[in-house]
Amino acid sequence: MRVRFTPVVPEEVKKANEKSRRARAQDKRKAVRLLISLFKAIPPRQLFSLRDARKRGCYGATKPIVVTGPSKIERAGAGVFACVDLLPGDVVTTYDGQVVLQVPQEPSYAIRYDFGATPAWIDGLREFQNGKGVGSFVNRADREAHFYKNCDYIQDGNTLAIKITKRVKAGEELFTTCGRSYRM
Repeated sequence: MRVRFTPVVPEEVKKANEKSRRARAQDKRKAVRLLISLFKAIPPRQLFSLRDARKRGCYGATKPIVVTGPSKIERAGAGVFACVDLLPGDVVTTYDGQVVLQVPQEPSYAIRYDFGATPAWIDGLREFQNGKGVGSFVNRADREAHFYKNCDYIQDGNTLAIKITKRVKAGEELFTTCGRSYRM
């Protein structure tokens, strides 16, 4: 008959082994997170630029980046939807309209921006126009209805545009927040 020998391991050794095992597991998790972050950091394509937005982000464009359609927000009218998956940093459309140097009498869709040394306003489009940007049709985010901000206004020279701030899948609607410079 054989007697099985079980070595007696002191508590200190058990604790050291457990600590070592936890450290190896934590190192593995860090390595996996690092690999995942490397894949997220590499965009699958070049970001859309203002040049792309002027060509493919306007109403009636061929191979559009965004299109207009009925908004998912009740009584909001038209909204702007992604035609392709959009990445943070993509510039997708321009905010077109009439440039005025004072707040318009009818300030619907008017947004303030710097026009040289003088502040100016763009009285945004209220109807679709072929070849014009659809930035004025991007609706405000509505937290209560679970529609969250995924883009923002940017200014490039004398042009106001819409830039994506979060990943947006094709078919999703664009939402922004209207700051103090926006009148509706």
